[in-house]
Amino acid sequence: MSFDPGPAAAALAALRASGGRIEMLPAAIAPRNEAEAAAVQRARAGQDRPAGFKIGATARRMQDYLGLEGPAAWFMEAAGLHPDRAILRFADFHRPGAECELAVRLSRDLPPGPCLPEQAREAVGEVMAAIEIVENRYGDLRVLGTPSLLAHQVFH
Repeated sequence: MSFDPGPAAAALAALRASGGRIEMLPAAIAPRNEAEAAAVQRARAGQDRPAGFKIGATARRMQDYLGLEGPAAWFMEAAGLHPDRAILRFADFHRPGAECELAVRLSRDLPPGPCLPEQAREAVGEVMAAIEIVENRYGDLRVLGTPSLLAHQVFH
């Protein structure tokens, strides 16, 4: 049976817009694996090119906590990026936290799929400090399931 990412994308977008907590997607629309989770992310991005990409859960401890086999990647929406100083209301977030990050601006696109470290290094245009505001909108992660967590962009 083929997977339609549209219903899950719409449900997650509605929950994010309402500020709602994400407990569990109905089984009929929930992604079942990482490939379906990525399809939900693409559906959420729509026709717009993502404003950026995030790589997270790079530490084994976080991967174990989230039920991942390795690091996870996902899209970042333009509305969630603030290139300069930003004032954000604490009340707009669920259990927020701040993470110090490195942001990389590429000078050119990378080819789709895996690439060699040399290819990635040659594409880097700028490296800068960044702060990520993370929030935990989730109930029990074991109930939500890793694919749904990935589809919702893992705390971003």
